Amino acid sequence: MSASDSRAVSLTVVTHNALPSLRRCLESIERHTRGVAYRLIVVNNGSRDGTEGFLRRYARRRRLHFLNHSSNKGKAAALNEAVARFPAAWHAFLDDDAAASPGWLARLLGAALEAGPTTDIVGCRSVYPDGRICGAEMFLWRAQHGREEPDLGQRNYVRYCDGVAGTCMLVRGELFQRTNFRESLRQQYEDADFCLTARKRGSRILYRGDIAVRHEKLLRADESALSRNYARMSRVWGSPVFPDSLALDRHYALAWDDLWHQRWEKLARGCRLLLAVDPAPTYAYWWRAIALSRAGRHRQALGVYDRALAVGYLPRALRTRLELARELELRLIRRA
Repeated sequence: MSASDSRAVSLTVVTHNALPSLRRCLESIERHTRGVAYRLIVVNNGSRDGTEGFLRRYARRRRLHFLNHSSNKGKAAALNEAVARFPAAWHAFLDDDAAASPGWLARLLGAALEAGPTTDIVGCRSVYPDGRICGAEMFLWRAQHGREEPDLGQRNYVRYCDGVAGTCMLVRGELFQRTNFRESLRQQYEDADFCLTARKRGSRILYRGDIAVRHEKLLRADESALSRNYARMSRVWGSPVFPDSLALDRHYALAWDDLWHQRWEKLARGCRLLLAVDPAPTYAYWWRAIALSRAGRHRQALGVYDRALAVGYLPRALRTRLELARELELRLIRRA
């Protein structure tokens, strides 16, 4: 495979103490990756569960490049090393606890090529094995849209956005001449930081919700590291908005600031704008109801809670929370 081939892909999986999931991941890649020339790289980041021996055996019967490290370098450093060692026109990244779906890589590459030269990153929807959505495009950098929702097709849209998750991501190779993954973010948020840095430097990011991978989402992060990274991302990025951010991302960034600073009337107005542009407005309904309630407009809040509860794809925990909040609004109205 030549790195000069405009369709050539280096596919990297970084793994750490997840051998059963890694087996499923590699099996899914082998089964479902057709119609595209790719080179498979696995970076073993200090695993102690037999991963090294498994990869050596796997490489004897399948085409595989693997890098073995005696300690965990962090996901960002492992990805940067794979990109430097195996240059290509495109780099695909798939988590070791994710599983490919039929035609996934060919469809991501086709979407990227069709989108044109300014689209440097393409991501997709990830779904838990039980059918709930693990994540759609990024919600600011703090989370992902659709988290925990039943997957009923509401996140199958296609749109430009300010970030996609590194669970499954395709990146133009030329982008790594301008930026890379921030290695100080050893656990979590390295994908968000990478996307935001790319956006700041003029790249466009495409979310393809019509493409999905399965994601087990193993939790292996240290809580103290997560807290440090969250604080660092807050300092560096805040609630980012770029000159060409779409209305949906722009309004959510502004609404988050209003929520954080408890500007209730302003938040209520902002969420009304969000409801006009959000294809699946879970957060917009919730935040507008909170804002109206805090502003003392309880009858309006009750109406928003009713509309929110009529949405068929609410996460179970959020539905319970909204039902309790609605009951509280009713009590406040009756007392008035």
